[in-house]
Amino acid sequence: MARDTLTQIREGRFGDWTLPAVLLAGAGGRWADGRRYNVTLGELGHGDSTNVGSLRMAAMDIAWLGDGYLGAEVGQLTARRGARSLADELRTTVDRYAGTDNVRRRRVCQGLGTLALAMFLSTRDTLLLWPLLRSVDTLAWATWHVADAHLALARGDTARARMRVERHYRAAGDAEFTGFEGGIRSFAWGDLLARLREPRLAIEAYARLDSLDDHINNAGFVVRSWVERAAVYQQVGDAPQAIRYYERFIEAWQYADPELQPFVERARKAVAALKA
Repeated sequence: MARDTLTQIREGRFGDWTLPAVLLAGAGGRWADGRRYNVTLGELGHGDSTNVGSLRMAAMDIAWLGDGYLGAEVGQLTARRGARSLADELRTTVDRYAGTDNVRRRRVCQGLGTLALAMFLSTRDTLLLWPLLRSVDTLAWATWHVADAHLALARGDTARARMRVERHYRAAGDAEFTGFEGGIRSFAWGDLLARLREPRLAIEAYARLDSLDDHINNAGFVVRSWVERAAVYQQVGDAPQAIRYYERFIEAWQYADPELQPFVERARKAVAALKA
């Protein structure tokens, strides 16, 4: 049955058909197995094309978006993908489906925007964000707030980043942190707040990912939030909590792929130093 991929991303259901891949890659650190699973789905004809309102998304686009999300989940994306940058590929994809129709462009950009934010959190390539953010409804689309804060911080504009925190994190409702998009926003806010040297708020933001049942489609971000939280606890001198979250992360990714083992080894060294 055809699936509306952009609506899934926007409404929190993108992970339905990729869920086994997300659990392999994100929860267990089995990134290669997750990617192979998605390739197998493509070979079986799953998602050959997808209805997106009046648009259809080609299998090749579904494939690279799914692969990009898995890389973002485990923090293993680079700013370049083959001969083309991720930002170029994303921009080309938006142009192909939106054309010159501004209403359609807004819908496509908002549909892919949270995925772009997830990839940004791995690559720190601001070109993934600003072309999309120019076209979205900045009042109605919640992900824009944390994405704009990250762009401001990347430019050195800490005042604007802190303004976003005051207006859109401190005063946020529960909807800000629920569903597929809410899981990515929770991690993004935690990352931003840690960079702004707001440890209490950063820990609070990461803690919103504690329920795997609520964020099963963000399994990688859930597990990575543990090691990020451990680092913040270590910075503020709370050794017991730092050890607790480092060990939780180590247990989850102890059998992770070789590419992810450096994360695990750093966590082990941190635990050894804290216990010493």
